[in-house]
Amino acid sequence: SIQHERAQKLFNIYQVIQRGANAFLFAEYSLCLIFLFFFGILLLVLTSKSPAGMDWSVGVHTSLAFALGGLTSILSGYIGMMVAVYANARTTISAMKY
Repeated sequence: SIQHERAQKLFNIYQVIQRGANAFLFAEYSLCLIFLFFFGILLLVLTSKSPAGMDWSVGVHTSLAFALGGLTSILSGYIGMMVAVYANARTTISAMKY
């Protein structure tokens, strides 16, 4: 039926958009992870310095907090993108009914 063909075409478009979103996020988050790694090392060294010498526990905790924040941000960005792509497809399907 025509409705089935339209739904199949829409699903194919949804899959292409989802693959594109995943490719974009992979490229973006690859750079983010490189930044997290090198800036985390910089934070480790800079926040470990104290007048009495090096206090590595402060630096480790600071770097871990930074890394956890960055990874949480990456995860929420990924979830947000997947929800947005899915919601866009659902909105299009609903709009086709009218």
